[in-house]
Amino acid sequence: MRRFLGLMERPEKYGVLVVDDSAVMRRMITMLIEKDPKLWVMATAANGQEALDQLVELQPDLVTMDIEMPVLDGLTTLSHLMIHYPIPVIMLSSYTDEGSSPALAALSKGAADFFHKDALFQFPHNEQVEEEFLLRCHAAIEAKPFWKKLEQDELTNREFKLLLEFMTGCLVGENTIHEELNRTMRLMNGIYASVIKVNGQFMFMDFKGELFYRFGKSSQSFVGQPIDRVFQPENALKLNEQFQRAWDGEQCISFEMEWKKACFLLVLRPLRVNGVVKELIGVCFEVTDQKRMEEKVHFLLNHDQLTGLPNRNQLYDEMDRVNTLYDRFAVMYFNFDHFKLINDSIGHQKSNSLLQLFSRRLKRITDENTMIIRAGTDEFICIIGDASAEITYQKAQNLLDTIHAPVMLDGQEIHMTASIGISQYPGDHRDKEMLIRYAHMAMNIAKGDGGNRLQFYEPRFHEQIHRKLEIESRLRKAIERKEFLLHYQPILNGRDRVISGLECLIRWQSPELGRVSPAEFIPIAEETGLIHSIGEWVLLEACRQNKRWQDDGFPKIPIAVNLSTRQFNDGKIIERIENILNETGLEAEYLVIEITESMTMNKHHALALLRNLKKLGVSIAIDDFGTGYSSLSYLSELPIDKLKIDQSFVKGMNLHNVNASIVNTIITMAENLNLQVIAEGVEEEEECRLLLQYGCMTMQGYLFGHPMESVAVSELLAAERFV
Repeated sequence: MRRFLGLMERPEKYGVLVVDDSAVMRRMITMLIEKDPKLWVMATAANGQEALDQLVELQPDLVTMDIEMPVLDGLTTLSHLMIHYPIPVIMLSSYTDEGSSPALAALSKGAADFFHKDALFQFPHNEQVEEEFLLRCHAAIEAKPFWKKLEQDELTNREFKLLLEFMTGCLVGENTIHEELNRTMRLMNGIYASVIKVNGQFMFMDFKGELFYRFGKSSQSFVGQPIDRVFQPENALKLNEQFQRAWDGEQCISFEMEWKKACFLLVLRPLRVNGVVKELIGVCFEVTDQKRMEEKVHFLLNHDQLTGLPNRNQLYDEMDRVNTLYDRFAVMYFNFDHFKLINDSIGHQKSNSLLQLFSRRLKRITDENTMIIRAGTDEFICIIGDASAEITYQKAQNLLDTIHAPVMLDGQEIHMTASIGISQYPGDHRDKEMLIRYAHMAMNIAKGDGGNRLQFYEPRFHEQIHRKLEIESRLRKAIERKEFLLHYQPILNGRDRVISGLECLIRWQSPELGRVSPAEFIPIAEETGLIHSIGEWVLLEACRQNKRWQDDGFPKIPIAVNLSTRQFNDGKIIERIENILNETGLEAEYLVIEITESMTMNKHHALALLRNLKKLGVSIAIDDFGTGYSSLSYLSELPIDKLKIDQSFVKGMNLHNVNASIVNTIITMAENLNLQVIAEGVEEEEECRLLLQYGCMTMQGYLFGHPMESVAVSELLAAERFV
């Protein structure tokens, strides 16, 4: 087909062959490519074999090809193309990204580029990504002269074979070599050279080819000249060393040489007369493009594509390096606290931007003895050479401070913290894998203790990890075995002590483990996803109990239920709450849903969900307010009813400390936003007095009562006030 076109005026478009096993995908790629006025799809193929069958006739300028296909997959087809018909190929896949092993394999096999289908055909479609893909198509086509030099019509299979045989030293017969190589060098844009040795100096006797423009010299300027007169000292020394090796009898020598930022491959072979070396013959090709591709592949193999940081492929090499240089080193394993929550809140794309921002910070605190490696989504490993415990502690603290400093992302100030685990060589272990495992274990302990801290490894951690696994195992059976129960803490008026609401709190009495603290099992439930079923049980039981109290004639008061991050991001949470209200018969106005500030980081998601909650008629409270860095303008946009001041500000509050000022500011802000404010964790009469003075009437805490079972609450409701 393309040959017939060649007899006519060539169209002002580049032809593309689209190869994909999905008919829908072939159509989508075709539609996208034909948005570009300079590209047209000549044909499509459903697998690699179909593509190869059409290729010779079509002679396309570019091939786009899926990696995963039946009959003949993309990587195998690519290998055939590079050997028999070198042409620009862009590989596509839905299952791998640009840093994955298949992508790297494609690049190493000769693909011009790689593109991720999901990025290309996301919904809603992204015009910027489409434009980038089309630009990369043009870039691949523009580089076609590099591929074309390997597929000139005059270059026969016999000549390829001749060149390869020459490079492996299989040919003898000087005349044949000279005659054929002269022709081959013209076709391959290379240089052929003949070298002799006179008075101990190597000099060129013959020098032919099409590559001299890269050296800025004519071929005649090389002939008859010693090496050190035509090359700079560094290259002259290298050439003399390699020429001497060949002269000493090595059959075939290949090496690379740099010249004016270009890279050349040279291959030498000695020619003998009566067993004595009389001459060297060599060929030279420019391999700059291939070298750059190798460097790109090497970088991709050893660096994380999102952040540019070294990846796990460098981890053990770096540990070996510092172990060779120093008698001691440290391993720090760290990740961001609550990153999944943040990712769910602000979305995957913004989370990636956040990781890039922090990675740039991390790069700034590395030095020749410190390497930071991205080990997972939000997990990093830092190797510190020649590090004492004191130096390691200082570096870890510096790392915490670096991460804790706020960042601005799309106009929103975000505060992050991290948990760091540390192991030391040789004190903790001499095995690399064990050092990493111990550092990871210490990190989990730091995270379990609240995060935003560092923790050196200790042998006792093995018991704590065992405890965590045991809790997870028992937790899975706790619901069906009815091991959970709810306690209720009164919310009341601090002046007259009349109950105005209740907050329900889950408790777990395990037959095997005894009473397990919520602080211990809730994070595990969040981590494992068990929080969905546990949280739904809490909602159902709390609403059912409140309706029971109302039916028994007690005053109608709202009951507050904490919503977990996973529940908040569950697309069916509104439906679940509505079903529970209908099932229990509790009116929506007597249910308060408590969320934390951090859950609202994804503004669009949070606004939509909170508005739907308000449509149900439930009230919404921000729990632990003051710890999540919400701005006043952002807070004013949220359809909320109440702010609950975090107990860390209330505890120990008096007229002379900063906590009192913070609490007073929050109360004033809440009044300006027409929000009810509730103080948590009130334990002292002085705290109660100050809160009343600042205008906060509603409180909860041990001063008024501990969380209690429903029977005790019934007695309090009957009395209507505390004594």
